[in-house]
Amino acid sequence: MCEANGIDVSKLVDVGAGNGILLEEWRRLCPATALLAIEPSSSLAGECRAKGFNVVEDIAENVTGYRNYADLLVCFEVLEHVVEPLSFIKTLADLARPGGYVFVSTLSVDGFDIQTLWERSNSIFPPHHINFMSIEGFRRLFERAGLEVVSISTPGVLDVDIVRNAYRKNPEAFTGNRFVRQLMANDSYAAKFQEFLSGNCLSSHAWVFAKKV
Repeated sequence: MCEANGIDVSKLVDVGAGNGILLEEWRRLCPATALLAIEPSSSLAGECRAKGFNVVEDIAENVTGYRNYADLLVCFEVLEHVVEPLSFIKTLADLARPGGYVFVSTLSVDGFDIQTLWERSNSIFPPHHINFMSIEGFRRLFERAGLEVVSISTPGVLDVDIVRNAYRKNPEAFTGNRFVRQLMANDSYAAKFQEFLSGNCLSSHAWVFAKKV
């Protein structure tokens, strides 16, 4: 995505860096990039330090000294956990330099498996997963935070498998749902349908790529 948009990343921040797996891969590919992990978990922050990364052990909202810093800020699978999405995205935007970029991966409520399973979806489990944006919701949220949306995509590939597994576990819950039963019966049809979902912003795994203007 950076190459496609002509983005030169000299400073990268990973918010919710976990054990640093993304930063490890980035360092392997681009060893000259200055890398910063923001991770509130002491154990995970310790793993990042052990791998030689600069670490701020706190939540992003409490971080100081890095305003207008990053050429690229990434945040994987965190947004669905936060209580105040707008405040959180504004925090991410504040850490990016003017003209810098923010990349977020998270769950989309428009996704096929969530829409199909709804209250039976394993993705919905407060108090952990508590916020699910629609595709239009992502666009409005990021724009309100002062970011220009470059692209929104849903490259997820598990929606059909999630629904099929739920069906196998409790087929009675899908009584009368002829469409789901068709998905169960034909592997080729299911695979092609997943391709359709991923390519048309209908998977529950979403990527939002935005620019700080």
